[in-house]
Amino acid sequence: MIQLSFDQDGVTLEFKSHQSLLDRLLSRHKDEDFDHDTQLSFALAELRATAEEIGEDVEIDSSRIRISYRTLSALSSESAESLGLPPFVELTLRTDVMGQIGSSDFQLTYDWLRAGRKEMVHRTGSILETSASEADGLRRLPLWMFDALEVADHFKSGSDLDEHWEALARFRRALEPGFRIDSEDEKSYLEMTNFLAGLEVALTDRFSISPQGTDQFSIIPFLGESVAAAEIGGEQMCEEMAELKGGKLQAFKDKSFAHGARPAYKLGEQSYLVVAPHAAPVLKVMTEMQQAEPDVRAEFIKNPRQKITEAVTRDLRLKGKLSGLSPAQEQEMIEQVAEPAFVETREYSERVIGLTVYKKPTIEINRSGTTWLPEVFTSTAIEKIESMSLDQVERLLEQVNKAIESGKTEVTIEGTEIPATPTTRSALEQRIHDIQDHNE
Repeated sequence: MIQLSFDQDGVTLEFKSHQSLLDRLLSRHKDEDFDHDTQLSFALAELRATAEEIGEDVEIDSSRIRISYRTLSALSSESAESLGLPPFVELTLRTDVMGQIGSSDFQLTYDWLRAGRKEMVHRTGSILETSASEADGLRRLPLWMFDALEVADHFKSGSDLDEHWEALARFRRALEPGFRIDSEDEKSYLEMTNFLAGLEVALTDRFSISPQGTDQFSIIPFLGESVAAAEIGGEQMCEEMAELKGGKLQAFKDKSFAHGARPAYKLGEQSYLVVAPHAAPVLKVMTEMQQAEPDVRAEFIKNPRQKITEAVTRDLRLKGKLSGLSPAQEQEMIEQVAEPAFVETREYSERVIGLTVYKKPTIEINRSGTTWLPEVFTSTAIEKIESMSLDQVERLLEQVNKAIESGKTEVTIEGTEIPATPTTRSALEQRIHDIQDHNE
């Protein structure tokens, strides 16, 4: 009934039947195929949910399904069987690294073993063609294996040191789930050399700063995947969510301060923090600011995004990624890289607001200024809020508090969006105090 085909881009399932798949699943008639169609319905539901969870697309029509390889890898054995997809591979994946990192002979390597002997296989995405005698020999990779092999197979030994470190970090991180397989339907096995098994590699591509006093700060590393997961869950980022903890975090703080920006930091025996190459300019400007004059450091703590945006812009221009773009397109690309690069943690918001950002304005209360609001506010928003009476600002503060409690990220006043964050709340409280002081 189901015909499987695949190419370099994904897998296609075609349903061969006198009645279309969609018609069968929508039919209310109970016939001899009811149980099978019910299983198929559950499998399609899981397929959609799986694709959505990992951010991939799946195409389903009345007689055909098109699936990406990552979605295929993430699907459970039960649903895969209902859809006529191959079972998980039963071979052992043996992984290693060869050569010295940064040299032209550095490689991420792997072999397939059956009963301790090497076996030749051909991989297309997450499908393996093996020498298994049963069925047609096709097998499916679990997601962690697929991600690891994608890193290994796309790695180019001629790349620079930064890319070597990033590839090693992603390879090792992808292999980590291999030690935690507890599902009975996953019979894939992993064998690592002592070096890889003992290697601890953390990866960072975003940063925050942790102020100490008015003009000193340390750097806190984060990973974009963790930040995105927290945002989806409605959590505000805090320093406890950093990619490093305890002594390793302190080791990174000390080494980044003493030695500046590097592609990787050794935190202990076989323990490293790797900086993603695209995040290197951000770390570089942060370490430079740590060594700047006190007044420059204080200004950076108050408004780190300005220097970060400038560093990202220089890097993109140097790499030619802004060539041929219109000013609007340039700005969009710069914002896509620079905006998420700085993680505003709860601790940063609380400390900076209390230390340096919000000061009583030295200008008249009815003049336009930005000393009382953070730089994320638009000039339109500032003008509207500055024109408000005390009662109006208090009502806006109440709206922001309710939005924060309900998990909303913004409120709207007269068509203008205002972020619903603790930073906004503190800014509005300061504005109320300024108005009250002025009235007195």
